[in-house]
Amino acid sequence: MRRLRYLVAYDIADPRRWRKVYQLLLNAGDPVQFSVFVCDLTVPELAALRRALERVMVVGEDRFLIARLGDPAAEGVIEFLGDKPTLPLAGTAIF
Repeated sequence: MRRLRYLVAYDIADPRRWRKVYQLLLNAGDPVQFSVFVCDLTVPELAALRRALERVMVVGEDRFLIARLGDPAAEGVIEFLGDKPTLPLAGTAIF
């Protein structure tokens, strides 16, 4: 099944919920900055991640941004200035 790359960023008001979200995303992708992950996911994996995040979040206090970046092998989709984190190679995913 085809994987797409997503940028997931979040603001979580409660430290306990933040830790739960961090662990969910650590299992789904790679951290690139504080509260920002890059995840290579199939459509079913993305749907499962969304459901898991929705179970943890409190509407009105927490928020997520999920941006589809496209093909993981595409050049120039993500640009870093300064210390560049290592991103997964195209086609890899942790979920």
